[in-house]
Amino acid sequence: MIEDFNYFRDPRVREGLLRKPYKVLSGLYGPDRVLVRFDEELVNCWIEDFRRSWAKANGKGGDWSGCPEFPVSFLGPGDLPPEHKLDPYVISASASWELCPQCRGSGSMVNPSIDSTPIGADDFERDPQLYSDYASGAFNVKCSKCNGKRVVLVLGFPPDLQGLIDDYEEDQRRFISQQTNELAMGC
Repeated sequence: MIEDFNYFRDPRVREGLLRKPYKVLSGLYGPDRVLVRFDEELVNCWIEDFRRSWAKANGKGGDWSGCPEFPVSFLGPGDLPPEHKLDPYVISASASWELCPQCRGSGSMVNPSIDSTPIGADDFERDPQLYSDYASGAFNVKCSKCNGKRVVLVLGFPPDLQGLIDDYEEDQRRFISQQTNELAMGC
């Protein structure tokens, strides 16, 4: 039971469960840029939430007449290649590669199911092979953040869009935290 509790509360496990609100469509597109496609349902929810907030703030109830356009500037063709100009969910974002902060560039990490419960000197004394395997990386798995690539792609979005992404990811983290806490307690 304590192993489950520790495993599901491990930040590496939770990071592996996080779902981004977009997918990178290609490698670099032009110098330091990538094409990104946002989840249609999510964008439509953002737009609907914006309209509801506007209507409520302006005493309109469910009437959206006169509501300004959704303020996020990514919903347009911008500098996209011709094959993506008609897709309102695709944008071009600035991009750079950075060393993975989770594995620090090794591409691997100790399997959380092995070290979610502390391993101490007494464990290694009882089983010398355990120490040898642990130190040699026999229990390592691909990093859950970079998927073994040793680097992560860092995207730059306009501030208004970045705020929406941050809110979405915070909601995801709260949901994952609740879900893994329930799993850790045997639910």
